[in-house]
Amino acid sequence: MKRECIEIWADSFHEGDWCCSLLSQIASSSGFSVEKNYVRGLQPHYIFTSDQTEIELLVFGSYRS
Repeated sequence: MKRECIEIWADSFHEGDWCCSLLSQIASSSGFSVEKNYVRGLQPHYIFTSDQTEIELLVFGSYRS
């Protein structure tokens, strides 16, 4: 299985989560299953899985916010 981890850097966690949410809609319509959870209760983490591919998206935002 091919695995990739992609970091999404945004101005805020909210904006990064919004981006990944839209990407998850596209991935779902393309046959991927999508799992969403939060690292340490704050950091959005998405996993897109198909038969041969797993893609992780980890959102980074402004820690000052």
